[in-house]
Amino acid sequence: MTQRLTLVEIEVEFRQPLATVAGTFSTRHSVLVRIEEAGIIGWGEAPAFPSGRFGSADEAFTDLAEPAGWSHGEPTVPIARAAVEAARADLSARNAGRPLYDWLGSSGDPVVARHPIGLLDPNLAEQKAAWLDTHGFTAVKVKIAPGHDLEPIRTLRAALPTLDIGVDANGSYREPDDPVFAGLAEARVSFIEQPLAPGDLAAHRLLRQRLDVPVCLDESIGSIADVAPVLAAEAADQLAIKLNRHGLSDLMEALELAADHNVGVRIGGTFDTSIGRSHLLAAAGLPGAIGAAVGPATGYLIDDGAHYPALVAVRPSVLLCTYLKQNRNMFFGWLI
Repeated sequence: MTQRLTLVEIEVEFRQPLATVAGTFSTRHSVLVRIEEAGIIGWGEAPAFPSGRFGSADEAFTDLAEPAGWSHGEPTVPIARAAVEAARADLSARNAGRPLYDWLGSSGDPVVARHPIGLLDPNLAEQKAAWLDTHGFTAVKVKIAPGHDLEPIRTLRAALPTLDIGVDANGSYREPDDPVFAGLAEARVSFIEQPLAPGDLAAHRLLRQRLDVPVCLDESIGSIADVAPVLAAEAADQLAIKLNRHGLSDLMEALELAADHNVGVRIGGTFDTSIGRSHLLAAAGLPGAIGAAVGPATGYLIDDGAHYPALVAVRPSVLLCTYLKQNRNMFFGWLI
């Protein structure tokens, strides 16, 4: 049966500028993918990293808008390919009359809504702690880099002793014996994501041996082909697989490979809108998943894009996008 593909390009403002090792960003671009078949609609999202890694929103839009640019019937830009796969999964679940989480084989159990935080100015850490407490967050992932690491993390820990604090270094440290890692362990962080350079698996293995904090690798996994070498090198306690970059099929394969090595998988997000975030939520209960970036998009975006469950008792479910807010209208539709 014929399916119609419609693209919606959006630009959404961050509530506060997002500071990362790649720069500071005030807005984020994304391409929403809508696939309709016989009156049933499935949604996906190609949320470009603010830095443009793994494909910009413009590249994803062009890739999706031009049939000639598809390779063997699939887009070539990673985030575009993942968005089409997500939209097709959503469509299939709706055609079957089943919630997306159930169709994927996810448990449907409640999951912790971990809130993402960019590089944190030490002078604003207490203010951020008060905001987290007011809004009921119990888990965060904070980006760190030299000069933005121990002081803000220690401030968060002092203000919120029970807060689950994970950190993401985006490969910004160079030596496994850097004293920052011992300091993070003392601050009781729950995991350190991509502490060292992506290609240095030996250093990550050495860090694992020295540190009693789980090491999680993200940038080291550029594609599903990188999972097996990471596992064979014993370089990670956990893997971070960004669903809206790698796609559902690669996530499923990574979960299976990681399970064979008793390694857990964190399902990562890319500061997506609630459309992309709904897919993370649906996948959060898959066997082998030990966490997912499912904190509400309204925590970091002014406009979340669609309805999303309340923070309290968040559980995977099919999310009906009954309305769509857009900052600019850019539609392109064709048949697939």
